[in-house]
Amino acid sequence: MCKIIIKDILKDNDYPQAGGYVFDVMEKCIPNGETVTLNMEGVEVLPSMFLNASIGRYVEKYGIASLKGRLSFEKILSSLLERIKDYLKRIS
Repeated sequence: MCKIIIKDILKDNDYPQAGGYVFDVMEKCIPNGETVTLNMEGVEVLPSMFLNASIGRYVEKYGIASLKGRLSFEKILSSLLERIKDYLKRIS
């Protein structure tokens, strides 16, 4: 399992860079059968710039079906979870 603490990534990078980092981890782990867990503790906002560079880029390259059962979230605000669900509906 690959685990990413989003708060740590965001503190050292702008949103597109942080999203690119998440994409790189997803691209490495998911095709190998591993799951990716995004720890969202302390994260209150995820702008489109981050989502486009991470999840959106992954879905564009590999398809949404490849995420099923392979991407999970922990310590996430319900508002962020709804935002991600809405984002995935719009891009798929």
